[in-house]
Amino acid sequence: MAHFSETESHPVFPVFLVIDVSYSMAGEPIEAVNAALPDLKAAIEDDPTVGELARVAVIAFADTATVVLPLSDLQYAGLPLLEPGGATNFAEAFRAAREEIERAIRGLGRGSRFYRPVLFFMSDGMHVADEDWRGPLRQLTSPDWPFAPEVVAFGFGAAEAEALGTIATRYAFKANGADPAAQAREIISTLVRSIRTTSGSLRPDGDGGLVVDVDRSKFTPLPLMEVRE
Repeated sequence: MAHFSETESHPVFPVFLVIDVSYSMAGEPIEAVNAALPDLKAAIEDDPTVGELARVAVIAFADTATVVLPLSDLQYAGLPLLEPGGATNFAEAFRAAREEIERAIRGLGRGSRFYRPVLFFMSDGMHVADEDWRGPLRQLTSPDWPFAPEVVAFGFGAAEAEALGTIATRYAFKANGADPAAQAREIISTLVRSIRTTSGSLRPDGDGGLVVDVDRSKFTPLPLMEVRE
C-alpha cells in the first residue's frame, strides 16, 4: 500500500524501478539486487531532501509484470524481496509501468504537484515473448500522454544494446565486465546515486532535472534509437 497524505504539500519526484526477474536472474544476480535495494531506503531516510521529494515504486517482470511496491515514501514502506521465475517479456513490463504510473500519480491527491516521472529499466536479457514490445513502449513514452516518463535503460549479461537504446528516452547503458552479480550491484548503486542527486537538483520553479552519473569504467553509454513501427 502506498503511503501519502491526502494532498502532498510539496512537489513529488516519482521514480519507478522496472526490474527483470526472469529465470536468468536466479542466484547471485537477484541476490545482489535484493541486497542493494536497502541502500535506496537508507538514502531516502538519511537525506531530508531526498526523503521529502522522492517516491519510489518497484515493478518486477518476467512472463508477466507485478507491482511489488506501489509508489511509496520509503521512510514508511518496506522493500519487497524479488524472486526469479519465468521468461522475459518487455511488453508486459511496459504495460504494467504505464498503468502504475497513471494510478500512482492520480492517487497523489487533488492538487498535488509532481516532477516528470523517471523510469529506471533494468534487464539482463532479451525479450523472448511472441508479442512485439514496441507498441506498449510507444504508449508508455508517447508525448501525448501527460504522465510519460523519462526512461533510463540499464542492461547487463545478454541484454542487447539496440533494444536498450530503443527503450531509453534519455540515457542507455550496458554494464561492463563478466560478473552478473557485480554488474547488478553496480546498476542499483547507480540508481541510488541518481535518485539522490536528482532530488537535490530539483526546484519548485522547474530548474534542475534528471542526473545520471555513471562510472565510465563500469558502463558503456549506448546511442538512443527511435521506436520503429
